[in-house]
Amino acid sequence: MRFSPRMTLLAACLLPVFTPALADPVQDARLQGALQTALSLNRVLNPFRITVEVDGAQARLSGEVENAVESQLAERVALATGGIEQVDNQLRVNPELVER
Repeated sequence: MRFSPRMTLLAACLLPVFTPALADPVQDARLQGALQTALSLNRVLNPFRITVEVDGAQARLSGEVENAVESQLAERVALATGGIEQVDNQLRVNPELVER
């Protein structure tokens, strides 16, 4: 079966459009587990207050932390996790969470 140059060009142009739809859910789950583990192993952060979602190489962090330092720390931990290239940090600072 021969493909015309037109068909080849059309396929090459449409490939970036369909690539996000072909995301690998297994890879996303692996990265999400790795990130949750990294957050859990950090002694400063409370991982039970942080929700992690991964889509491709982007992670979204949501939930509440005690201060801005913890928010930045969680973002840096996420960026240090292999496979995560971008972080959408939606963590809210709630000073009332401070444990005595």
